[in-house]
Amino acid sequence: MEIEDESSVRDVLRTIKCSPLKAKLLLVSVNGERADLEKKLQDGDVVGFFYLISGG
Repeated sequence: MEIEDESSVRDVLRTIKCSPLKAKLLLVSVNGERADLEKKLQDGDVVGFFYLISGG
């Protein structure tokens, strides 16, 4: 997905229309490391979203 320069993880969530409530329930990783929603993204970063609660 293409995003603007200096975009944060929060900006990506807005782009994909994730509600603020759902965003609070996510763990975020950038390039395999845990990150917060204010993390600024760079070209080539890989972002992952995981729900805090999941079952097996």
